[in-house]
Amino acid sequence: MEGQDRFVVLGKVLASRRRLSVLMELSKGLRIPSQIAKATGMGLPEVSRVLRELQEMGLVECKTPDLVKGRLYQLTNFGREIVSTLKRIIE
Repeated sequence: MEGQDRFVVLGKVLASRRRLSVLMELSKGLRIPSQIAKATGMGLPEVSRVLRELQEMGLVECKTPDLVKGRLYQLTNFGREIVSTLKRIIE
């Protein structure tokens, strides 16, 4: 990703409390959507929508895409870079 793309992604994440919450939860390790929902207080459909958005931005990947239930998500390398930057911005 080019530098400008990184700033666009950072802006999109910072513009949404939900995206930020899901990313921070995934920074703790592999999670299934129901774990993310419980930890963030969001509904499962909302978590699924946010996960799709984050996947489209290249921040998150599904490690078990063929499963209907029990899908495991984790940050991509780019996602870890963005979370690291976000933590510096937020702190």
